[in-house]
Amino acid sequence: MKQIAWFWLCCLILYQQKGFGQPVSENNDSGWYDSSRVIGRDQVFERLFDRSLEDEENSQLLEQFLQLQQRKLNVNTASFDQLLELPFLTAHHVQAIIAYRTEQGPLETLDQLSAVLDKETLEIVSNFLVAEPRDDMPQESEYRKPRSKRFSQTGFEYLGRTLFDVPEREGFPNGKYLGSEPKIYNRMQASFSERYFVSALIEKDIGERSLADFSSASFQISNLYHFSRIVLGDYNLRFGQGLAITSSRFFFKSGETVLATKQAGSQLSAYTSTAEQNFFRGAAVQAEFGEIGLTGFFSKNYFDATLTDSGFSSLRYDGLHRTETEIEKEDNVSETLYGIHLEYNRATTEKYWHFGGTVYSGYYNKPAAPEEDLTNLYSFQGRRFSVGSVEADVLIGNLNFFGEWAYSVEQKADSWLAGLIFDVQKNVRTVVLVRDYDKSFFSPHASAFAEDGTDARNEFGVYLGLEATLWRGFQVRAYYDAFRFPFIDASAAMPGSGDDMRLELSYSLTKNVLIETLLQRKTYEDALTQTDALGQEYRAAVPVLSERIRTDLICRLSEQVRLKTRAEVKHVRKTYLSGDENDMGWMAYEQVEYDSKNRRFSLEARISVFDTDSYDAAIYAYENDLPLLITVTALSGTGRRIFLNLRYQVLPGLEVAFRYANTFRDDVETVGTGNDAKKTNSPSLVSVGLRASF
Repeated sequence: MKQIAWFWLCCLILYQQKGFGQPVSENNDSGWYDSSRVIGRDQVFERLFDRSLEDEENSQLLEQFLQLQQRKLNVNTASFDQLLELPFLTAHHVQAIIAYRTEQGPLETLDQLSAVLDKETLEIVSNFLVAEPRDDMPQESEYRKPRSKRFSQTGFEYLGRTLFDVPEREGFPNGKYLGSEPKIYNRMQASFSERYFVSALIEKDIGERSLADFSSASFQISNLYHFSRIVLGDYNLRFGQGLAITSSRFFFKSGETVLATKQAGSQLSAYTSTAEQNFFRGAAVQAEFGEIGLTGFFSKNYFDATLTDSGFSSLRYDGLHRTETEIEKEDNVSETLYGIHLEYNRATTEKYWHFGGTVYSGYYNKPAAPEEDLTNLYSFQGRRFSVGSVEADVLIGNLNFFGEWAYSVEQKADSWLAGLIFDVQKNVRTVVLVRDYDKSFFSPHASAFAEDGTDARNEFGVYLGLEATLWRGFQVRAYYDAFRFPFIDASAAMPGSGDDMRLELSYSLTKNVLIETLLQRKTYEDALTQTDALGQEYRAAVPVLSERIRTDLICRLSEQVRLKTRAEVKHVRKTYLSGDENDMGWMAYEQVEYDSKNRRFSLEARISVFDTDSYDAAIYAYENDLPLLITVTALSGTGRRIFLNLRYQVLPGLEVAFRYANTFRDDVETVGTGNDAKKTNSPSLVSVGLRASF
């Protein structure tokens, strides 16, 4: 420990006078969207994914960011609504940008936005913006442009990935897995000018038979007469605050304490991810008539489900088709839905009004028939469902009011959410958000801000958030969320409540040294088995307290080398009738990152050590993966974990990537259970990727 302390002290002394901060460039196509390894930016991604959920391959967020970067907005001509679609930009930000360009004239560089945006926000949104001269003359028809000009705006990209387990899972030698071992992903995308975009992908998971076990394709047209967007095939929808219908949110409750409360992103976009759930398959059209917007959509999709004599008891969203049992459940329930969204938008340099409404109906080909137990007393049953909602987003001065109210017709239940964001000044923002989700509410495609799930049901909560730069280099992010669940569900034996407090402090000692500390305390109730004084067992609500503290030290030694050190401690206490049960866990890691001077080669390596008393005290660690992949791994037990990421640009437009990850457990002889069990205490993952574009 003494040597490590001296090492970091030397880093601070040697490099505190060296600055590697670079001005924002609208031509910065360094590919940050598929590997968030840029000082500050990877911290943003960690905050977004710091939800104590293990996710081995989360690509949806990066996929959506990639689409935004490939089709950048011209900051000099983009409308209020177009800028508001960009993640990390609030209504206050957009208002300030438009007011600045109105007063100062067209921007020549994105650096000028530093007058109205804080440094971190500017660095991130610069990846989605470009500063180009205004052209008030009528636009040339795509087909009247010279062929060379049209060809120069055409792009093509291929992305392939293959992953192997070492050793193989138990499902292969016992014959339960009917397919081959590797996980294989192939995707092709092409764009023609800024108007046409096509995407197609196929994927198979480990143990599946077909290379195209999951397939997806989309064709998108943008800005064609009054049609701002037309999508055929698979697509995303995102309306209001996600209570009625939304494919996926950019942000959930996380370390982004203000931004996470309000939904962001375009209302309609092509679907390009591999998550085999919560997307739409059919056609959708978005049109604009002045201040009026109209979106119509139709979808027919198939889902895996568990069938019963009376219908289906539940839908399965893991997308796995490896065993005979899983294959029997494949695509055996269809969902057909159709609807419209109508909105009114008006923006000035001082005010912004958005009012909208959504109505959609749908039906399953088999009735929903959940198991007859108390937890499903208020669950949806039947074939047909209809949902309607109204939404508002109003900006007046420094106050941004937003909210949505949704009604489930068959369930005769409503849910609502209302929030207020207050920009105290340029670098200080606060938010208050109240949500009230009825226990009977049902919307199959809800994706709302919540503590428990995203289906906008059975929850009431009040959330307070703060984000501030108190002085140069020192940032504070904090939230307090109080919540309760009015009725029981699968994880709660009785109605419960709790609260969640989080404080994150970030301080830049120099341009190259960043320290971040996180403190979080959360209370809730869990349905667990208890034993009374007579020795009888029964399930009851058990109060749970979870506390953790984490510190990061990030040092950029040069333009090529960066080090990151983390230490985290977690404590979980469960209060049973027989007494308290305390579990502790800790984790520490050292990470090194290297980029060659010509940016053709990059390396990222990490070694972690961890020790936890139980899985409840597991430490969740964020990891960069292959291009367009993020991994969040739960570290539990006693052991070590390493990973190595390599990327090399063979030729301009041709890149290869390699990843090796290994977890060594001292406390077990096998890892995993059932067909996923591996007869080793040191399982590994080997991945290779290829990316080609022109």
